[in-house]
Amino acid sequence: LYSRGFGVRSGAVMTVMSTAFAVGSIAGPVMAAALNSNYRVLPIAFGVLSAILAVTLLPARETSQPAHSLSGQPVRLEGTAWLFALMVFFYVMAEQGASFWGVAHLESLGVTHDAAALVMSLFWTALLIGRFAGAALSLRFSSRTMMLGSAAGATLCLAVAHVPALAGAAYIAGGLCFAAVFPTGLVWLARFNPSSHAITLYFVAGSIGAAAGLPLIGWLKNLFGAGAIPTVLTVSSGLCLLMIYGIGSRQPRDDAATRVSLESRA
Repeated sequence: LYSRGFGVRSGAVMTVMSTAFAVGSIAGPVMAAALNSNYRVLPIAFGVLSAILAVTLLPARETSQPAHSLSGQPVRLEGTAWLFALMVFFYVMAEQGASFWGVAHLESLGVTHDAAALVMSLFWTALLIGRFAGAALSLRFSSRTMMLGSAAGATLCLAVAHVPALAGAAYIAGGLCFAAVFPTGLVWLARFNPSSHAITLYFVAGSIGAAAGLPLIGWLKNLFGAGAIPTVLTVSSGLCLLMIYGIGSRQPRDDAATRVSLESRA
């Protein structure tokens, strides 16, 4: 709904929605901790809020696409949808891997546990800030440009994490670069293939990236030591960048040109 319901502003709106999700994931545990033993009030309060939101969404305009194309043929998951799935698989593996295994890597470099945990907190804070910035940048740059720049920056940062003196700062900068990939990719996919099946595949692939990627990184760490962590993350982010390049090569023209065309018609 978000990825295709706001026209040329869908990228910005999707990024803002993802930012709100990140804020909520931080605020929820904070609220539970503040309520101490009275935390049971939270499910009731959020249940009431959900009911209110359900009512306010009733008049929302339907923006979902029919299950069949205009030709009457079923919408199929062509190669581009699978490229998007691979892209988000490698992205989630790199992003979640950095946040999950980054502490182990930093500790192997002599960083204290508390300091390493603080770096990972700053990683997520940087990602949150990056989502805010991405919402504004998506109004000026095409989805392809945003995706290529974000993935390239994240890959460079994870490569720099191999340098002990720069590892902590590199992880934080990587979080900033990662911010735009997931929401922008979802909007970009909706332009290629508005089928709900393609978008569902996107989310499934992302979930597999976390479920399979994190144990894989741990297994490689046990085999080759903690120094393998930034290497695996760099390779995963680099493969994500490669998938983005492959998707962009299938696009007949930059969606910035499409943006200009739509605005001129308006």
